[in-house]
Amino acid sequence: MFITRRFHFTLILILCCLTATTVHAQKQYKSIRAALKAKNGAEAMRLVEACEKDSILQNEPRTYDYGTQAQILINDVENVKAYLKQPYDTVRFFQSTCKIFEYILKCEQAELDLLDREGKKQKFNKENRQRLHQFYRNLGAGGRFFYAKGKYKEALQLMGFYLDTPLKPIWGDDKSVTTQPAYVNTAFAYQRAAFLSGNFADVAKYSDLTLADTTYRRNVIELLARSAEALGDTALMAKRLVEGIKEYPHDTYFFTRLTDYFSANEDYDRALLLADSLLQMYPDQHLYKASQTVSLMNLQRYQEGIDAAKECLAMDSSLIEMQLYIGAAYCKMASEITLPTNINSKSYRDKKQQIQKLYKAALPYVEQYRQACPDKSDKWLPLLERIYWNLNMGIQYEEITKLMQKT
Repeated sequence: MFITRRFHFTLILILCCLTATTVHAQKQYKSIRAALKAKNGAEAMRLVEACEKDSILQNEPRTYDYGTQAQILINDVENVKAYLKQPYDTVRFFQSTCKIFEYILKCEQAELDLLDREGKKQKFNKENRQRLHQFYRNLGAGGRFFYAKGKYKEALQLMGFYLDTPLKPIWGDDKSVTTQPAYVNTAFAYQRAAFLSGNFADVAKYSDLTLADTTYRRNVIELLARSAEALGDTALMAKRLVEGIKEYPHDTYFFTRLTDYFSANEDYDRALLLADSLLQMYPDQHLYKASQTVSLMNLQRYQEGIDAAKECLAMDSSLIEMQLYIGAAYCKMASEITLPTNINSKSYRDKKQQIQKLYKAALPYVEQYRQACPDKSDKWLPLLERIYWNLNMGIQYEEITKLMQKT
């Protein structure tokens, strides 16, 4: 008897709790329904947001269905204004479009949770699917609108729904929208918006899709490389740059950025190896020859660097920096010759002649560079000062020393 009474007591307690919960829900929902009936979407939304904070109602699919209805009301108000060619709030229109999708997906998840927990069948799934298809195109338009305004956070949210929703079960079996040009266009816009807003980790999203599109592939590889660099993943950055060089060997960005990376790390051997390997395939590409020159100079292989620089000038005489490299290399070679202590010895005279020969070789190149780039005196002044001094060119040396005193 004691057990039976206890059982009854527990049952009554459960029923009381259920009744209290039902009453609580009905009271909250009644106010929302009244606001919806009055076409007051803003008030309905305020009440829905309160329900979302309620420990009981936040798990109820109906809470989110009411949120969907409220956002549709808000959206309709602006849509009607636009249809009647009256002033309307574009931002509010697209924000409510985004919220419609947000609440539909919340409702779907709440229903799936109930199905898993209590075996309850889904009540809102069919209507919500129709709503997704009804408002889908506005997501893309909204994403483009915010992107054009530089409001990348809002653009990312709308474009994220545009790209992700068709892949969800609630969308249905027809995935044809994912094969349309607008879909991949939006994916690339998402990646650019992520990069421009500093969300570098999100740039890689949808890269499988955009890399497969020849229209965007080159730009996507660059975005991925720059994002990897921003995230400090230099290994991945280098991998992406190599990928870009292989596919777009005449594109200056990938080659110059990877070469800069090697040079910044004083990895001149790899920079030279890269230039050499590309020159084997594209021997007339002056960009690779110029990089080969710089790498040889940095490796102190001066004569090879001079030869490479001269070849580079033969390819393109406008590469005036090669003149400076040649002159500087000759000067460096001259400075590395050690004179014997005995100034009367034949060895001294021979070494002195070698030095002067090198400075004479440097002279025309540095002077041509000076003539072409008079504003870059910080580069040619020190070299000419050394050349004129060692060649005993008094008048020219005096002019240079005066210029050096002015700088």
